[in-house]
Amino acid sequence: MSRTQKIYLVSPREPSGATWLINCFLELGIKTHRVHDNAGLPMWIADGNGNYVLNKDEDILKKWLPVLTEKEKFIFNKKIEVIWTHDFPLKNKYNKNDKIIFFIRDPRDSLYSRYKRENPDFNYEIFLYFIDENSLLDKIDNWCLFNKAWSNFKDKHIIKFEDYKKEPLITLQKAVEFCGLAFSGDILERAVNNSSFEKAKNAENRYRQLNPNDCQIINRSGKSGEWQTNEEIMRLNYIIESKTAYWLDYYGYKRNPGVNNSAIANFSPASKFISFIKNIHLPETCNSTNYDEIKKIMISINNFIFALTPELIARAKIRNYEAEKLLYNIADFANNYSSFAQKSASNSYSLFGDGRFFNLKCIANRLKNEKITRSDWLTIVKAGFNKIAQIIKRVNK
Repeated sequence: MSRTQKIYLVSPREPSGATWLINCFLELGIKTHRVHDNAGLPMWIADGNGNYVLNKDEDILKKWLPVLTEKEKFIFNKKIEVIWTHDFPLKNKYNKNDKIIFFIRDPRDSLYSRYKRENPDFNYEIFLYFIDENSLLDKIDNWCLFNKAWSNFKDKHIIKFEDYKKEPLITLQKAVEFCGLAFSGDILERAVNNSSFEKAKNAENRYRQLNPNDCQIINRSGKSGEWQTNEEIMRLNYIIESKTAYWLDYYGYKRNPGVNNSAIANFSPASKFISFIKNIHLPETCNSTNYDEIKKIMISINNFIFALTPELIARAKIRNYEAEKLLYNIADFANNYSSFAQKSASNSYSLFGDGRFFNLKCIANRLKNEKITRSDWLTIVKAGFNKIAQIIKRVNK
């Protein structure tokens, strides 16, 4: 009996259009499911008659995938399964020889799309500088790190959002060929038609009618090139382009020729004090220490930490578990950085040696281990930050 081939469909957390391809694959009978870290039931459950039905716990996916509102039972091709993920390639989870479909979108559009989807109570610029709970990098650097990490995988087919919008049939045909499959033109065209933006928008509206408390907008515009006409985006284009210039060139996106920073950012030094970065696949080795890179990243994280308040976390509208991770990883960063500073025997880097962020880890552990309401959660975090502020005031005297 031949073994089922696994292919990973990878896209950044920023909306990039991957759900279009997922819907097309399901229309074609290709078993496609998302990565799960919990011990619950899988996304697809066999009914004993050769069919698969959607796990009821995954009903929220009907908001993204119109095929799930049109069909209840699916028959899947046994040769292949596609696993979609927004994960970074952790060393203990992914192998560099894995087969990858990488779905990407112009960051000037995708970052703004994520901003509108998450709808925080602050402006786009603050959103861009609000650090990721895992990497502790700002949104732009985190996007660059994601691309850099997955660039280490060679058996890869890249799909751009803009290509699927322009030529969906050709884009789908190339994707299934990469998977080693073949379908007639009529079948591919039907899959494309049943996966259109309009179909997805209608599915989202039907889901919202059944779930009126769900107010997150998924299918907002479905357009490419919004960064060229939207004033809110245009004002920050230079900042985004200066950080993403290498990747804009790599994927063939046009950019301001006046932006000269086309060198690829080196995040490897950060692995010395950010555990998450240490645990992902990166092209460079981390044997050498680049103090300029370390100082730049350290200052960025340090500025964010001292601007962080419980109110800012609430305005960010991040989920409780994301806030727990953020606080825990900040504390972990402080501990790692303090240890690194001592080893490097450099007083200029010993900003976190007083243990002021130990309280953040205590707060995060309490939030993780107890069932806490949102109001209680904010009270606990506020108390923790007040304690940290007292320590800082005492240290600075």
